[in-house]
Amino acid sequence: MLRISFAAILLAVLAAPLAAATDTNAVEFFKELRVKTLENLPEAFTGELSGKVISEKLKTIPKEYLTNGQSPKVEIDWDRRNGFSIHVRNVTSYFTDMYQDYSRYLNFAVAVPGQSNDVLLSRYDISFDNSDENIIVLRLAVKGADDASLLYVNRKTWQIARMDNVRGKDILISTIMAYTPLQFNNRNYNVISSFFVKRFQPQQGRAEAFEIRDIQAH
Repeated sequence: MLRISFAAILLAVLAAPLAAATDTNAVEFFKELRVKTLENLPEAFTGELSGKVISEKLKTIPKEYLTNGQSPKVEIDWDRRNGFSIHVRNVTSYFTDMYQDYSRYLNFAVAVPGQSNDVLLSRYDISFDNSDENIIVLRLAVKGADDASLLYVNRKTWQIARMDNVRGKDILISTIMAYTPLQFNNRNYNVISSFFVKRFQPQQGRAEAFEIRDIQAH
């Protein structure tokens, strides 16, 4: 098992073109994106999710709900079959899943693991959006609804740099991801090291920054 600690780094969005990407069918591009994304991640890793908003909220947990005689902490887990999950440790089950909603953002940021292409295509209409020379934008529109997710894909690295949850023309939540290199079992990977979430509706302008520390790949 390899253990590393690191601070969040900014993602560099490079302009090198991805061959024929803008001419590729959006559905086929999405399938390839899912393959590339999973190849760039280890089979499994864990880390501690931290940030000001987390520290402040954990302090509000009543003492009678703490366990193991330790302070609560937020653990993030990844595996290729199930994707991301987030749990609060050293607390009773009542508070264990208080951050589980954030795993949904992160799973979209790695192109929704754990579900087949057929299942996803039955739920979403997939098309290209306003791409440019640096970024390819995929729109995953929920069938029969106004909701959609926009994935901003780095043309060179195939990393999803940003994800917007939209309803109609309005952005509800925007999430920006930063990555850091990780070497494990003589292979080089890139894992999400931090993410920044901004909520536009209904909490206008609310922003939260998170860092994934002490990653252990296995």
